[in-house]
Amino acid sequence: MTSQTDLIMIVDDSPTNIDILAGTLKDQYRLTIAKSGQTALDRLEQQLPDLILLDIVMPGMDGFEVCRRLKADPRTREIPIIFITAMEEAEQKTRGFELGAVDYIIRPFHSSEVLARVKTHLSMRRMHQALDEKNRIIRRALAEKSRQLDALISNLPGMVFHARFDKGWQMEFVSEGCIQLTGYDPDVFLDHKDAHYTLMTAPKDQAWIRKTLDKALDRKKPFELLYRIQTADGLEKWVLEHGIGVYDQSGTLLGTEGVISDVTDKQRASLALEQENRHLKSKMMNRDQFGDIVGSSPAMQKVYDRILKAAACDDCVIVYGPSGTGKELVAKAIHKNSPRKDNPFVPINCGAIPESLFESEFFGHKKGAFSGANTDKQGVLDMADGGTLFLDELGEISMSMQVKLLRVMDGNGYIPVGGTVLKKPDIRFVCATNRNLQESIRRKKLREDFFSGSISFPLPCRL
Repeated sequence: MTSQTDLIMIVDDSPTNIDILAGTLKDQYRLTIAKSGQTALDRLEQQLPDLILLDIVMPGMDGFEVCRRLKADPRTREIPIIFITAMEEAEQKTRGFELGAVDYIIRPFHSSEVLARVKTHLSMRRMHQALDEKNRIIRRALAEKSRQLDALISNLPGMVFHARFDKGWQMEFVSEGCIQLTGYDPDVFLDHKDAHYTLMTAPKDQAWIRKTLDKALDRKKPFELLYRIQTADGLEKWVLEHGIGVYDQSGTLLGTEGVISDVTDKQRASLALEQENRHLKSKMMNRDQFGDIVGSSPAMQKVYDRILKAAACDDCVIVYGPSGTGKELVAKAIHKNSPRKDNPFVPINCGAIPESLFESEFFGHKKGAFSGANTDKQGVLDMADGGTLFLDELGEISMSMQVKLLRVMDGNGYIPVGGTVLKKPDIRFVCATNRNLQESIRRKKLREDFFSGSISFPLPCRL
């Protein structure tokens, strides 16, 4: 289907040819006429047509020269040109295609052929324009995504890299973050083979780093490397490298991509905690007392060891055993040997709290929340913020109260009775019970999710 807005320029010095072509096209297209090549070029300065019918043989400037000039000008380069030629001018047709024409029509003219060729090339032009517009949109989107990615990579803490593997490792890209991480400019890594590891790591570490890397790449698995580096200023840092291999379709290794992050503070804290735990463990080996707990049997040595392991993490803990086995002593020992040791240890006997007062005791209440609430009251969750809350007799908590307490344990917080502000305390829960909790779950007395996320801690004997 043609469009009345399409403009066709007829360039021909023959009045007869112009009359025939104009009569064929005028009902479907807008027309502009130029009777010489120079006139056509002058008019194109003011208005660009959608297609040009161009006679080859004209006095002064022939059609070939007009076509050459149009294709050399970026403004007119994409306008389709159809040459007008005589039947016997085969060589002229070939030359026209070489100059950039898209087609030709032969004199004497056949109206149906002229309309078909014009319509076809106008449709193709519109399709090309639509495709060009889509390509422009895609290029703009890709350029914006590239800009965003560059900004992200530039602002990422640590060093983003891409390395090529070709008889050795060669860095092809290193982000600016390497300057803060290593003290070296990116060019230092790009200019030297294997600079990624040999420049920064101690020689004794390089062998196992390469072995671990090669093993992961052979299996086509992501890799994670924790190792020490020495910066350009001579400082030692711990770094964590996450990366993946890049392979071609046949599975051949082409290189790696990844990010290297500074984990010095975290690693030093972890090493200090390990050292402290080893020190505590060595001090208590074969001892007859650990804090307030007394006992020197092999079973008690295992209890001491488990206390240290529980203290080293921040998970919820359930201590279970018969009454009198010292469950609260164990809970206190876990707290005193944990990073929370300088914060509150708050014990609460769940069996001694009536269900009607549970929310008030745990969540606190605001003045006027209910009859007798004459002042604001702080709940035990507030008291234990930053420290450890010891829930003795865990099995005494009703199912409805378990749901509310579970929200706190999952980090969703709580609202004091009569209040409007959500509170999210930082609490480590240590619980105790003398019941068989698995049996309580089967009897629908205890929620499974209330129990499943905790570390079980059986006491082997009465203390």
